[in-house]
Amino acid sequence: MPIYRKLDLTRAQLRSANLSQANLSNAILTGARLENANLSNAILTAVSLENANLSSADAYDAKLEQANLTNAKPNGSKASTSCPSRYESY
Repeated sequence: MPIYRKLDLTRAQLRSANLSQANLSNAILTGARLENANLSNAILTAVSLENANLSSADAYDAKLEQANLTNAKPNGSKASTSCPSRYESY
């Protein structure tokens, strides 16, 4: 499993990126473009996804504890039901 903890990926262009099983704990993905990205089984604990575009992203079984999803755009993204209520409310 790749480990990318505490990375600053502000406004990163990660469309269709395969981040499956990556450990992105505490990463800053503010404003990142993650359309169609594969985030399945990724560890996204305490990650900032504020204003990120997650359209059609696959976040199945991703760990989103304490994630900041303020103004994130998850339209059409796939996520398991174990996601925190902050994510499910979008």
